[in-house]
Amino acid sequence: MVTNLKRRIAEDVDRLFAEMDARHGSMDVNPVTQGGFVWGLDSIEPQKRIARLALLARAIMALNGPADAPLLPLSDGERQSIRLGGLKTIWALFARSLSKRDYNLEEHPSFHDFARGAMASEHNCDSDTKENEELQIRFPPRALNGLGPGVYWQPPEQHARTMERHRRSMAWEAEMERQRCSTGKKDVAH
Repeated sequence: MVTNLKRRIAEDVDRLFAEMDARHGSMDVNPVTQGGFVWGLDSIEPQKRIARLALLARAIMALNGPADAPLLPLSDGERQSIRLGGLKTIWALFARSLSKRDYNLEEHPSFHDFARGAMASEHNCDSDTKENEELQIRFPPRALNGLGPGVYWQPPEQHARTMERHRRSMAWEAEMERQRCSTGKKDVAH
């Protein structure tokens, strides 16, 4: 069954790319993920690969994701259009995080674990979602190791590097604010 699905997805992706009205050097958009690339300069195979992975993840999550969620959004535009609070916001955050891991469902935490982590995360600034009592019951907040700024999940080593950069950035911003307050200047970074 999975082999047939993968073959159909590959055929669909090949068709979508063949239907593109692209010329060498033109800025184009992946018909599945809406990611940009330059036809003829950027290799098409990585674009097709991510399109196949995205569509496969969408199909798998249609069967294994929340029954009350829409299809897994695959582009920034699709994700933004469903970020209306509640489950759809967490679903969009999950989809975005998953996209950054090349739709690797074996590596990325499950939606349920991710949702619980998003509900607990200091990096999730959507108070309407975090304070939603129904979601708190459905996805009891529980810290998720690897969930960091932007509510993206990363493997442990990468997460540690990201968090170190985040801490340095926050310390720099705090120092700039301290200097602004002590000097009365609006911009002390220069």
